[in-house]
Amino acid sequence: MKKLVRYPLFSPGKKSLKQLLFLLFLVILLVEITVMSIVIRITHNSISREAIKTSEQLLEYYSNQLENQMDFAQKDLQILASDTGLFSAISYAQPDELYYFQKLHMKTYMQKVLDLNTILDGIFVYRPTAESLPYLAVSSQYTSYNQELELKKQIETCSLSDKAGRWSFWHVDNQKYLLYLTNGIYGWYGIWIRAQSILQNFELLSPDSQSGLYICSPNGIILESQSVFPFSGTFLQSENGSISTVNKKNYIKVITSINQEDYVLAALLPESEILKEMSAIRPVIAAAILTNLLLLLLCIFCSKRFVYEPLHYLTAHMKTVKDGNLNMEIALGSHLEEFESVYSTFNEMQRSIITLKMDNYERQIQEEQIRCQFLQSQIKSHFFLNCLNIIYMLAQGKQYDLIQKLDLCMANYMRYLTHPAEKPVTISQELEHVNNYMTIQTLRYHNCVLFSCEVEDDFMNQYLLYPLMIQTFVENSMKYAIDLEADCNQISVKVSHTPDRPDLFSIFIEDSGPGFSDEMLRQFNNLETVPISGSSEIGIANVKSRIDLFYNGKGTIHFSNLMPHGARVEIRLPK
Repeated sequence: MKKLVRYPLFSPGKKSLKQLLFLLFLVILLVEITVMSIVIRITHNSISREAIKTSEQLLEYYSNQLENQMDFAQKDLQILASDTGLFSAISYAQPDELYYFQKLHMKTYMQKVLDLNTILDGIFVYRPTAESLPYLAVSSQYTSYNQELELKKQIETCSLSDKAGRWSFWHVDNQKYLLYLTNGIYGWYGIWIRAQSILQNFELLSPDSQSGLYICSPNGIILESQSVFPFSGTFLQSENGSISTVNKKNYIKVITSINQEDYVLAALLPESEILKEMSAIRPVIAAAILTNLLLLLLCIFCSKRFVYEPLHYLTAHMKTVKDGNLNMEIALGSHLEEFESVYSTFNEMQRSIITLKMDNYERQIQEEQIRCQFLQSQIKSHFFLNCLNIIYMLAQGKQYDLIQKLDLCMANYMRYLTHPAEKPVTISQELEHVNNYMTIQTLRYHNCVLFSCEVEDDFMNQYLLYPLMIQTFVENSMKYAIDLEADCNQISVKVSHTPDRPDLFSIFIEDSGPGFSDEMLRQFNNLETVPISGSSEIGIANVKSRIDLFYNGKGTIHFSNLMPHGARVEIRLPK
């Protein structure tokens, strides 16, 4: 009987785990914001120095990022400058086509460089000696057409070799640019960055409207600024983190170098926004700690009630399934929607496992049936060939009366072989078949074999075994233990109780032949499967395989020798 476990929430309806976590997070967030805002406002003075240090680290981080982006842009420009295929000659019908395709190819490649380096505002190629495409530039939306023309004029008139290999400031149409030049295979290549774009990104680090943002030269000259107030050129004379006074207000100075100290980034942060008086910090901190503790307890309770307990229920059921009980499904109750989905999916997987297990069991049964048919066919063909040999020998001797007798025996023999291999027979049926077989052999060897059969109790004739288990070893005795020159060859079959195992009975097949060799005894008794090297090994392997298959390890075979000579096979089978 399935046990229904319910986890009621605030209302009888099902709640989403997402909704629950959002509600819990909102409550904690509102309380945390209220408490921590008071703590931050009161304790601002105690962490002012840390704020200054953090500002310095942020400025240094930004400058490092800026320098990395500028380095990447330089490397892409170097790749462009060293590419020999951008202006390669191409055969076209008209010169205008060559000009058009060269320009299109070059602009496409330059646009790719510009797209990969978002910090760039433009890129150009200047080939003073080229007849076509002497100057080609691609710029962003922040560079106007007039600015491009002015930049082109300055490039055509200035000494480019003096500015190559480093970033330099250029004044173009009331705008300031950082421009980098390098000499390539086909001419001069350059990239530029608006100084204002650097300061705009830098403004994210200090969004206050009273802050000052600057790009300065190494000697302290302000090259570009974004500030509501001016500042003198002695900007770098005081140390980093010092206090400067501008318009009767104190500002904290933060400076860091970029691009291998060719230029520096600087910021003036208002002291009034960083430094605050601190009072009554301890009671507020204590209240914050107590509040956080209560909130933590609330989180623990909710997690246990609505997350841990359903997961524990799922884990316990999974352990039950692991122990082999696949018939118990998880009860679907008033859980959260996510757990309902997990439980339902697990039940589907469990039912799929049961189906797969049944399919696998049926497939194993089919494989066993096929294997049984194969083993039986091996044994049938083995005995049938022996019978044909006997008929052949009798026919050679023109013993037609014996052939008739043999024909009747063979008919009974073959009729017995039609019995299904997977269906057991009684001992009396198997021994009757063995007697029939020995009659055939007696006709062949002219009564030179003495065969005896003994059953300890009459009721043991009704014990069951599978066909041809005794006959296989009697046949092997006939083949390997009979000496035609000996006075008497003996083969005996005895069925008796097993003294040390009341649930088993034993079948002994003995002969007076030379017995088994030591190697054969070792192989037959120690290995699960008999190595097949001849017809006798086929029969023994078949019997051992059928015992393993039909008796599930409860049946055994033991091979031994008699003294002074002879062989013995003991088969133990469950009653």
